[in-house]
Amino acid sequence: MCEMRKYCLSLLLLLLTLVSNAVEPPKREIRGVWLTTVYGLDWPRKPATTETGRKAQQRDVCDILDRLQGCEFQYCFLQVRMRGDVIGVRLLNRQAKFSLENME
Repeated sequence: MCEMRKYCLSLLLLLLTLVSNAVEPPKREIRGVWLTTVYGLDWPRKPATTETGRKAQQRDVCDILDRLQGCEFQYCFLQVRMRGDVIGVRLLNRQAKFSLENME
């Protein structure tokens, strides 16, 4: 029984190796992250009810985007409402710090 198990595992490993080598890498790829605003999971941590709170939220999201840019992420998809509306933020842009593109 043990020999059969070793044989099956070896065969499975060989097949997985062959299949993984047969797949071509993509010609283009993006490195992106999805930030959600639902229940404050990613951002914002707490609701802003004052101007000071809104400014703190702006600083927080800018800090998050700066960290993502430092990690060489290319896009940040920011869910802005529970219905799933999304703003795409291109992080690697030489012209401006951040450019917003509406994603529909």
